[in-house]
Amino acid sequence: MTISEKLSHFSIVLFCIFIAVMLPIIHVVKYFQGDNAPFMGGEILIIIIPLIIGLLFYWLQKSRLKFRIVTSPLTHSDLLKIINAVGSQLKWSVSHPDQNEVLARTNPPFISGSWGEQITILFYEDKVLINSICDLKKQTSVVSFGRNRKNEQTLIDSIAKSSL
Repeated sequence: MTISEKLSHFSIVLFCIFIAVMLPIIHVVKYFQGDNAPFMGGEILIIIIPLIIGLLFYWLQKSRLKFRIVTSPLTHSDLLKIINAVGSQLKWSVSHPDQNEVLARTNPPFISGSWGEQITILFYEDKVLINSICDLKKQTSVVSFGRNRKNEQTLIDSIAKSSL
């Protein structure tokens, strides 16, 4: 992931931290302007609650970056055929940046509730590593309404079915 993709993926976390940090900054500015007002009880909550929410979003977004691992005896070319078949079934735009990686993206219609997903498939020895997250090159989204899980599970089920 590039730095801009990381910023996009974790932007909700940055937003929560921004909210939590703004109030102390406002108090520091007021202090230097001569207004030495102490923090009020409710203001502390305006700092603590966004920090807690930000930590929860960080955990959630970080967990979404984990790959699901499938062990398969299939050849590389057989796996590519399965990926392309699943890709056309789920309307993925599939690209092959190199021999050990396949990238796919979805381009759902505007009213679908999704900006799109980015599916990353890596090959390592007899394993296939699969991850689907909300597309980092499009509008940031925190929810996928199950599309990412469907992308991963459909591919895993197809590989398992073909491996029998």
